Amino acid sequence: MRIPAPIKFAAVVAGAYLVFQGPGLLSGKPIPSSLVSLYMFFVIVATLLAMTATDQGAARLFGPIKQILLGRRYRPLAIIMLLVIPCLFAYKTYSYLAVGLTTPSSQRVIHPTPPRRISAYGKKYNLTTLKNPYRKIDDTTEDFRRLVRDGGVIYYQNCLGCHGAKLDGRGHLAGGLFPAPLPFTGSDTIAQLNEAYLFWRIVKGGAGLPISARPRMMAMPAWEEQLKEADIWKVILFLYDYTGNTPRAWKGKKVRKRISPTGRRIKKRDRSLAALPPVERGKILYDNYCWWCHGTDGYGDGPATSGASQPKVGKRTILKTLESALMPPPRDLTDGTYKFKTTPFDEFYPSDEDIKRAIKDGLDGTAMPAWDEVFSEAEIADLVEYLKDLAVMDMPEKKTIAYGEAEASGLSSIARGKELFGDRCTECHGEAGRGNPAKSLKDDWGFRTWPGNLTRPAALKRSESAKEVFARITTGIAGTQMPSFADPDNKKSLTIKERWDVANYVMTLPEEYKRADGDRVIRAEKVEVLPDSLTDSRWDQALFKSFLTAPAFKGAEGLTTPTIFSVSVKAIYSEAEVAVLIEWDDPTRSVPGLKEARKIIGVDPLADTLELRFSKAIDNPKETEVITKSELRRPLDFTAAQVTGWKSIDKDASAIYKDGRWQVIIRRSLPDALGGELAGRTLPVAIALRDGSNMEYGDKYSTTGWLWLAFEDDKGVGGLIWPLVVFFITLGLEIIWLRGLERNVGSKD
Repeated sequence: MRIPAPIKFAAVVAGAYLVFQGPGLLSGKPIPSSLVSLYMFFVIVATLLAMTATDQGAARLFGPIKQILLGRRYRPLAIIMLLVIPCLFAYKTYSYLAVGLTTPSSQRVIHPTPPRRISAYGKKYNLTTLKNPYRKIDDTTEDFRRLVRDGGVIYYQNCLGCHGAKLDGRGHLAGGLFPAPLPFTGSDTIAQLNEAYLFWRIVKGGAGLPISARPRMMAMPAWEEQLKEADIWKVILFLYDYTGNTPRAWKGKKVRKRISPTGRRIKKRDRSLAALPPVERGKILYDNYCWWCHGTDGYGDGPATSGASQPKVGKRTILKTLESALMPPPRDLTDGTYKFKTTPFDEFYPSDEDIKRAIKDGLDGTAMPAWDEVFSEAEIADLVEYLKDLAVMDMPEKKTIAYGEAEASGLSSIARGKELFGDRCTECHGEAGRGNPAKSLKDDWGFRTWPGNLTRPAALKRSESAKEVFARITTGIAGTQMPSFADPDNKKSLTIKERWDVANYVMTLPEEYKRADGDRVIRAEKVEVLPDSLTDSRWDQALFKSFLTAPAFKGAEGLTTPTIFSVSVKAIYSEAEVAVLIEWDDPTRSVPGLKEARKIIGVDPLADTLELRFSKAIDNPKETEVITKSELRRPLDFTAAQVTGWKSIDKDASAIYKDGRWQVIIRRSLPDALGGELAGRTLPVAIALRDGSNMEYGDKYSTTGWLWLAFEDDKGVGGLIWPLVVFFITLGLEIIWLRGLERNVGSKD
């Protein structure tokens, strides 16, 4: 059967669109829409030319369309076809008038040209001749290996949070950073650079970048204020060594063709490893990749746990949780306790598959990354044998829990699960699933823990499906106060069917608007009068946007164990004022002097605080571009006059704490008649949050970095009239064309 030409044309156009858009959408990095439009234009034109190159081809393509338009049999379909094009033109007109409020575009140089000279440590350096002094040491000697090891210790104590345990730029604190931290793996970053270049970037940080490379201020601190010169050179040794890269040299200079990797390439170079027992092969991998966090003997006391100063009151550290620079701290691998397992509740040890999964998939929200891209299946099996040897797990393979027949998620199952959740789970997780802020919990190692926040999609560790939640309910979480509801000794135990109902209900708790999507624009809707309270219906005109946060990196004075990971924002404005509603999850309502908070954390808490930094350009929109460029080139601070602050000690109807969540309204007046001038503009804003129960103060805060507050331009009646005018003009032209076509066909007949 011959396929009609119009269908072929539509299939080619649709296929081309999927080719251009599909891979980008699947990877999360779509091609810009303007580029897709350009590609599609060429595809459509080329296809039309190819299909209408002959009279017969043109007749096959346009003949069926003429039959539909002129034949009475297809009159309803013809009317639909005639209305589609005017609707598209009207929509494009409306979109154009609405003004696309997006982040202002700017070019960014990834590897900017370095200066010839820099000053640091009380002396001057010529980067064109600067060399790593430790390269003079033979890289096969024990002295060189010790230097590399020292550099790794410094890296894991200071750089792990951003650049990650795999040096891939995906550290557990990096989600809220923009631009994202630089990965050191691969062939397009440090492999293209020499060591003097890295020395400059580490010493001077984001503040030392040239103007062409910093349209937005980077979070990279200037490490000359925290590290010694020798430490930086050791870190550089480690970066190249661990990734197996060779530093480039200036033109005409020579470097060794290969340095001696500590880990990433060792398994490929030493063929004798194949003759070793699995436990010994696993130990070699552990010593190269795992000891940095888990420690030499597996006690969870590696150098990564002691990298930062901790909050103190007087001379005393507040919480045992904060005695580690990582939260949660790395697992003690010697006692065989694995939080997430699939063996029955009365079976202490995990299965081999549980350990493999812990290595392959890592654990979201912690410093434990997924190693599946680094280790082969055989290497993971070797590591499992070594970890079992560390914990003296000399036992046969364990069976998994009984899942029974999964209960389909539906209204009845969810309703039953909600009732069971209210009876069994709210004591710790709270009525809303955000965690009971009055609950003080500790794990088996004495560290403070918080009940899981089930409303945050990223907080559901190992619980991305109802089956996973079922497993958590069934086995409990070892080492914590999360019990097993399959345990018959538990007075509130659940049957298999009931556990599936609860799992189905838990999967409905994540709040979709809390997903950070990478768009850094807050759209402020225009209203006549701003609302007086949080419950005012005028807030419904604006939509929440969620953004990940990251701790401000201030070296030894910074925050390494945050408890706030995201914030949701909506905004509205009038001619005289702008109001921003900021919402975030906080595990504890921290108010100095509040007995409940003191009981939970052991000392009188500091206040929870919020700071909203507006651009100076909000008071002078005529100089928007100049002012914002100047602001974005300077380190972000919250001490300027444009900062509006709030503390939990302020008794105000504009702030509410309920079920583990703060909602706070920040208002800022505008100069006379400025509201109209702001319409259609985007201005930078930034948010800083401090959790008083985590003893955060001063430079210890979590921040969104710079965002963009976009003021919607209300076009009034004109915003609707012009699309209607375009619609009717286009429809009229179609009718005139159709009449001419009918006369032309009639004359031929």
